[in-house]
Amino acid sequence: MKTLLVAINSKFIHSGMGVHCIKAYVEDHGESVEIGEYTINNNEDMIVQDIYKRKPDLLGFSCYIWNIDIVMKVVKNINKVLPDTKIFLGGPEVSFDGEKILSDNPEVSVIVLGEGEEKVLKLIRSWKQKEDIAEVEGVIYREGDCISCNAPTSYMDLDSLGFIYEDKLDDFENKIIYYESSRGCPYRCSYCLSSVDKKIRYRSLEKVFNELKIFLDNKIKQVKFVDRTFNCDGERAKNIWRYLKENDNGVTNFHFEISADILDEEAINILKDVRTGYFQFEIGVQTTNTETLSIINRKMDFKKISKNVGMIKANENIHLHLDLIAGLPKEGYESFKKSFNDVYSLKPEELQLGFLKVLKGTEMRDVAKEYGLIYKEEPPYEILYTEHMNFDEILRLKMVEEVLEIYYNTTRFVNSVKYLEGFSSTPFEFYETLAEYWEVKEYNKYNHSEMELYTILYEFGCRGVDNCELLMELLKLDMYTHEKLKKCPEWLTTSLTESKKETIYEFYKNQQNIERYLSKYISYDSKQISRMAHIECFEYDVLAYEEKGEIQRKEIMILFNYKDRDKLTQQAKKYNIV
Repeated sequence: MKTLLVAINSKFIHSGMGVHCIKAYVEDHGESVEIGEYTINNNEDMIVQDIYKRKPDLLGFSCYIWNIDIVMKVVKNINKVLPDTKIFLGGPEVSFDGEKILSDNPEVSVIVLGEGEEKVLKLIRSWKQKEDIAEVEGVIYREGDCISCNAPTSYMDLDSLGFIYEDKLDDFENKIIYYESSRGCPYRCSYCLSSVDKKIRYRSLEKVFNELKIFLDNKIKQVKFVDRTFNCDGERAKNIWRYLKENDNGVTNFHFEISADILDEEAINILKDVRTGYFQFEIGVQTTNTETLSIINRKMDFKKISKNVGMIKANENIHLHLDLIAGLPKEGYESFKKSFNDVYSLKPEELQLGFLKVLKGTEMRDVAKEYGLIYKEEPPYEILYTEHMNFDEILRLKMVEEVLEIYYNTTRFVNSVKYLEGFSSTPFEFYETLAEYWEVKEYNKYNHSEMELYTILYEFGCRGVDNCELLMELLKLDMYTHEKLKKCPEWLTTSLTESKKETIYEFYKNQQNIERYLSKYISYDSKQISRMAHIECFEYDVLAYEEKGEIQRKEIMILFNYKDRDKLTQQAKKYNIV
């Protein structure tokens, strides 16, 4: 009997960790399973055809908000061409209204609730041995015209699960490597599905260390821990961070979702001297409105977050990603502005402005009417408006999100944005005004090249700044900090006299300069180096502005070393050579 587990991922670089966990567990217990991985961008017919050619007897789908629509289309069509194949579904998108899904979709035989490893193994054996599915705990199933729900099973011991990458790392080439060292979350945030899994379980540190060693030995580029709050057990988190520090291979990056306000002094000290770029932290702040925090059952001390984030940032070695959620109960537009400005003031490398999703199974869905939450009926169930934030305001925040993603999160406009922010009363006001300009000009309706994005910011900025020439210089600094330009926009003037050209020519010919500033270019001749590195002339001391915010009209020459970049921002190393 052939079993095929299907994951339809949101992007090619993602992998369906759930189906891989099930496969590892099932095969550890003597049964065989195949996996089919696709993306939501794949043609639906292609997915159906590929599954059909595999001719599975049992066919399982992993269901999430981002793939449920295409999953159900595939299910209906694959049932027509493989009518004898038993189809079962699992995952968060089908775990909370399984009886309705079975009732509405006669093609589906079983819904697997919660953790799938043991249940799928029992399903396979039940079907294989023609036994009664009523004996399989934690599933909803069809029996003739009746739909029955079996009692849930107890939580699994995570040490009983195999390591999904055992001798299989090559299968995940060019994909993000996900790693799970715990399941469940101690917090009860009403919008989050993790709050449903009320018991937190851990994989033993011995197993965790052995598995992390495999990633380190193979010099995997990035490993993302999927633990919902990695440091909820502070001592355990510190032990893992210590192990990673002691075994750093100089290549791998580890991503953790943490709660910043529960970091203690010992944790901060462990983190202060990790290799730059080794760790990156995602920190969900969501809001700083205390009434909203109380309603959504979220325990968060923003003063402690600010203090700890500030100490981490001071070491300039860990990439920080902070999250906000718009559309939460009792948070209106003005309140959200404050939350935005509060979090923005921490200057994370990335600030994500997301919108509330009223997910099945969460407390937020149960209290939606009470707090006037109106959301889309279809996945991903995103908020449309609330009693405190109307749809016009949500749309304004959508535009703010768009320009924030481009002009802040790409880190390509650091100095020019810093300068322009100074002409607004708050950071939010700057992005709000830029978003209004963006929409009026209809820039939101099509994609832009990087040069067009610089041009848009230049045109926007020149409407209201004191010194358009300085803005141009700062944009030029931002441009060359990221790459050597092949062609400059028309508005970008240069002051490259023959004397300066000669200075640049002599600089590249001087071996001492190459050894001092461009040691990774030593094997190249001066012409080759001049094509790979770059020297640009500026009318203002833009480096003084970048470092101290000082504005000085002073001619300088900056060397951009593109082979030596900041590990967090990917900015080229810069030197004032005059």
